Amino acid sequence: YMIRELYSSYIRTSLSDLDTSKELVLKDNIVYIPETGEEVHVITKNDSVFGTYITYDTVFLISGENILRKYKGYYFMNIRNDEDEWVVYKLKFRKDGSASLCGISEDEEMERLKEITTIVEETNDKGKVTKYIITPGKEEFKQIIKEGHFKECTEYRKVN
Repeated sequence: YMIRELYSSYIRTSLSDLDTSKELVLKDNIVYIPETGEEVHVITKNDSVFGTYITYDTVFLISGENILRKYKGYYFMNIRNDEDEWVVYKLKFRKDGSASLCGISEDEEMERLKEITTIVEETNDKGKVTKYIITPGKEEFKQIIKEGHFKECTEYRKVN
């Protein structure tokens, strides 16, 4: 029902740098991050502080705004971007529990996609394309999948 990314950062800093920091507060071997309310347990050794900062980012959570659909062995994550606009990603699970989440690269794929379906380009006041709007029909979408246009992938592994 959800895909989350785990970010882990190693903290190694001096006590004096931490004492002068406006973003971090050290108290009783815990570094507090007031802006986010997060806490990081640390070890103080001599004049240094060590710890591991772990945070999560929810990539996808099934809801009314995020719909998961299955088609030919793949799942397609549909994320509502606007009232009538969706961002679509292809999700492929493997037997080992890992998964690939793939999108369409704007730079590489747009010219080839124009051969399959109509693409509307929105531009800013300088004429630079800021958004591509693609509304393929069912057969066009099948062709996009078959030709492998979902190439820009991120790998995930299942954790308990």
